[in-house]
Formats: sequence, structure tokens, C-alpha cells
Amino acid sequence: MIRNLYSEVSIGFDMLDVYYLKDGLITVKDNDPLVGDEIIPLYNEPNPTKHDQELNIYRFSNLVDNNNNFIILNKYNLVQGRSISVNFSIVYDENTTRKEYETGIFHLNSFYIYLN
Repeated sequence: MIRNLYSEVSIGFDMLDVYYLKDGLITVKDNDPLVGDEIIPLYNEPNPTKHDQELNIYRFSNLVDNNNNFIILNKYNLVQGRSISVNFSIVYDENTTRKEYETGIFHLNSFYIYLN
């Protein structure tokens, strides 16, 4: 999980609206070459409009939970002794034209890994 994603920007604007997960995809690569990659797609929903801008469906304001955390993998079965790489890309929406976003800051506090 990525903990504490939040925005520092003009009132009424949210940097989590203009940063998004590229293609809504998370790729899990097993470091064993005999095990194929697993691609985890996120859900789809209509693209809303805010401040006359169409927002990306995979924007972080849509992906974070009530505590502003983004859960990357949940209940993933990792075999003991194996290692994986989790790949994803965070993108800034190039269609953002409002000046209010120019001085904004997109914060992500830390990455946490929990094992049961």
C-alpha cells in the first residue's frame, strides 16, 4: 500500500485529480523466469469533468480509500521464499490547463508492505 496520498494546492482543487495510475494497471513480475507476469487491472467508471477538464478514470482521488491510502495488492498469494516485483507508473495528466494546479504538490508519504 502507498500511505497518506494527499494534495497541497489552491482551495477547491485536488492534485489527486490530475495524477493517475497509467492505464489503470499493476504488473506483478515473479523473479522466477518460469512464472509469467500477472497483470492486475483496476475497475472502470465514466470519466467525470471537473473545472472544465475531463479527469482520468484512474486518478488517485478515485483510487485512494477513506484514509487516503492506495492499496496496490490485497490478498496476493506470495509463495514463501519467492520474490516479486510490483510495477506501475504514476502519470501527471498533460491535459491539465488550470493555473491553480501549477503550484500544487502531490504527496505520497511512504510505501508499506504487510505480510500475514
